[in-house]
Amino acid sequence: MKVNSGFTLIELILVVLVLALLSSLTVPAMRSTYLNGKLRTSANELVATFAYARSEAIRLGNQTVLVCPDLATSAGTTCITGSGDWNDGWIVFESDSSGKIFQRHDPLSGGLTIAQQGSLNQGIEYLPNGMIRTPGGGGLGLGTLTITDGRGCTRALIMAMTGRVRVTLPDGQPQSDCEVP
Repeated sequence: MKVNSGFTLIELILVVLVLALLSSLTVPAMRSTYLNGKLRTSANELVATFAYARSEAIRLGNQTVLVCPDLATSAGTTCITGSGDWNDGWIVFESDSSGKIFQRHDPLSGGLTIAQQGSLNQGIEYLPNGMIRTPGGGGLGLGTLTITDGRGCTRALIMAMTGRVRVTLPDGQPQSDCEVP
């Protein structure tokens, strides 16, 4: 007597249906995880830029290092007062006559935007002692850069006078799909 081995058509259809159901439940969660990771990575990229500029200013000892919004109309070695937009990317360069560019960053991708508060549209100048000021000596370079994605989730980068940057959630941000930094 011959015994049939294998799966029936009904069993295969049930397995496919269960897999489709499980996939439909996990895909939205994975999308949220991906977007949260992208937001966190972008914030950390900016924090790393500021930490690098601070360390270069301390290393150089007698020069300041500037971090400014990158302007398409600029040669890339000056901070143009009052007209910078961090959404165009940013540059890190030495403020002496050589204007040596240490880093240049492209704009953030994927619908992320950067808003500035305070005097940060002019950039940040790191002094040899690691402290910050507005480029050209125009006062303290205190302020906040806020990165926002398409869902409205944000991360705020808060500049301290000591030159350190911390990442936090802005006040009043809904916690529905946005995770803590």
